[in-house]
Parts: sequence; structure tokens; C-alpha cells
Amino acid sequence: MSEGTLLLVDDSAIDTRVLASLFSREGYTVITAASAMEAVAQLVRVTPDIVITDIFMPDVDGYDLCRHIRAEPAWRWLPILGLTQAAELEAKLPGFEAGIDDFVSKDTPSPELLARVGALVARRRAMLAGAPTAGVRQQPTRRVVTFFSLKGGTGTSTLATNVALLLARRHGETVGLLDLALQQGCCEVLLDLSPRVTLGTLAADEVNPRALGPAEIRRLVTVHPAGVALLPAPREPEDAERVSVELTTAALEALAFAYGYVVVDTPSGFTEHVLRALDLTDLVVLVATPDMASGKATVAALRILRELGFGDDRLLLVVNAPHGEAGIDHEQFEKAIGLAAGVAVPHDPLFSHALNHGQPRALRDERRPTRASGALIELAKRVDEKLAATSQRAVAATRVGA
Repeated sequence: MSEGTLLLVDDSAIDTRVLASLFSREGYTVITAASAMEAVAQLVRVTPDIVITDIFMPDVDGYDLCRHIRAEPAWRWLPILGLTQAAELEAKLPGFEAGIDDFVSKDTPSPELLARVGALVARRRAMLAGAPTAGVRQQPTRRVVTFFSLKGGTGTSTLATNVALLLARRHGETVGLLDLALQQGCCEVLLDLSPRVTLGTLAADEVNPRALGPAEIRRLVTVHPAGVALLPAPREPEDAERVSVELTTAALEALAFAYGYVVVDTPSGFTEHVLRALDLTDLVVLVATPDMASGKATVAALRILRELGFGDDRLLLVVNAPHGEAGIDHEQFEKAIGLAAGVAVPHDPLFSHALNHGQPRALRDERRPTRASGALIELAKRVDEKLAATSQRAVAATRVGA
């Protein structure tokens, strides 16, 4: 049985011959190109299952080839593996921007190279087949949790991303993650992902919101190995203006039907996008920092949320200290706000390390969990409990109404 069709792009005749021989022996049909322009000509004739390209080629390099592929809707879903002799970080950063899925050095052992190619090909086939992610609930059970803060710099995105990962671990199923911070979203950075599709690309392609069903949304998201399906914010701030409220609402609805749990990260403001997301939200995690400015913003946010119909049973206050512990006592802070904190997350410099290295704090292996990692676990547990209670009340109300 054929393993698929592979387009190999490399200006080195020797490297091309060696790699073509390797993949041919494994059952792949190998098409070769000695330049980026030749690769484009090959793509017009044949659509492969994967593109493997050298990064540093004369004239048009692998980055520009990747950008060209990602700009064509018919080729956007092609997995791309970059080959480089440079240090990984040197090649990786611009490669993420160009849309390359994975990188290997040219001296990577054959078994590892074959395994990475096989994984990318299998992922593409699953997308084309519309296969649901393992563990996805088929019933339309909606459990949407929105992380919100009216003041920026509270660590909302970090908490949302880590809780999504922990919920996936708790339930052994994929959790949806929607980044609504349209002008400065960072969930893909926190997860160290390089998504081909963002809300910005969907808007640029003028995707009809009505076409976004559960099967389609599964093809659009980028799935982290730990079980989080991300639909990220636009990469460029100017693209945020193209993203309609109808599009983000349809995306959230589709995610809610495709996955058992959906986490929504939001900007620091009651934008129209946020307000529409709140209409579909079961639980709001209100994030605050223990300082006067955040306290003032949290009181205002809490007032508006309650006016929108969110009672204390659908609110969870988290006091986070991303920049160090402030001088305000937590009890005094909670009393001033008028809502008891469900969880307090202490300052931990490892959060910054996790962001810079794309290694989420929730996935860090620790022999002795720190106070911060313990607080994250407690936060995920409290979110889970609140969502479960909300679902039970909704079921009970439906029975009464029937």
C-alpha cells in the first residue's frame, strides 16, 4: 500500500537523491523539484500529501515557497516539513511566521525523519476525511468557559491556555480554545504552535459563517499534542478589523458542538465580539491582580456581568500575581470587590520561562509541584465543578419545562 505522494524540494542533487531513495523504499511516490519555482509548477500538476523543502536555497528560499503555498486556498492544508542545517531556533522563528509545520535538521536519523513525515501525512488524511479527534463527544453538550479581565496584564491568556490543557488531561478528550484577543492574541505562542488558519485568514478568505459546522471546524483548528484544538486570533493587528462578529460567533458555536469543552480567551474590554461570546458562555472566569487598578476594573466588570445575567454560580474570581505579589491583602481585596476568590495563583517566574520557550506551565513535569502549579490544577478543578453544576441545573430546568 502506498504511503502517499511526497514533493521533495532541494537544490542539492545529492541530498535529493538520498532522500528520494529513502522515501521510495518506504512506499512513497516521490516528486522532486530543484527550486521553489519548479516546486510551484509541480504543485499545479499534482497535489501531494506533504511538501518537504530545504530552507536555504538560492533565489527563492523555503520560507518564500511556504508563504506562496499558504497564500493559495487549494494548497493551504498541505503539511510542510522544513529541512535545515542551521540551529533550530534560527530557522524556527521565521518558519513559524511563514507557516511551516515542523523542522528537522539534515542529519536527523532516518527513523525519526520517517516518523515525523508519517505523522504529518496521517494528520492531513484525517482532516480530509473529516475524522473527529479521538475522544470528542458527539452529543451537542456545550460547556463554554470564558476568561475575562477588564484590565490588561492580568495573565488572562496564560490562565486560559493552561486550564484548557488541564481540562483535556482531566477528561482525556480534546478541548477547544478560541482566541478572541483579535489584535494581540498570544495563545499560539503559549502553545508553541504555528497554525495555518487563524480568524484573520478565515476573514480574508471571506468564509461564510454559516458554513462553519463541527466537521469543518475540526479541519480548521490546530491541535496541540496535549489535546487542545486552537483557533487563534489574527497574526497581524490590522487583520482584526476584517473579523466579523458573525464569524467569531459561528466559530464558537461550531467549537461548542465539536468538543465537550471550549475555553475562550478575550481582550480586556466588552467588545461586541466578547459580548456575543458571553451569550454562549456557561462560566466566566474573572481574572484580577491584587492591586488598586485591577480592583477598580474588576468591580466595574463584575457589575456589568451581573447586569448581563451572570450570577455568582456562573462566576469564578481568580486573583493572579503575574508580576509579583502586591501589597493588598487578598481578603481585603475580595471584600472590596464583593466576590470571594475561588483560586489565588501566586507569582512564579517559571510562567515567563514557559512563555519564552513555548512550554505551557501545566505540562511541566515536577517531582514536587510548586504553589503556582498546584493553583493551576485547583483552578481547572474549580472550573470543572462549576461547569458540571451549571449543566445539571440546565438539565433540571429543561425537565421542569417539559
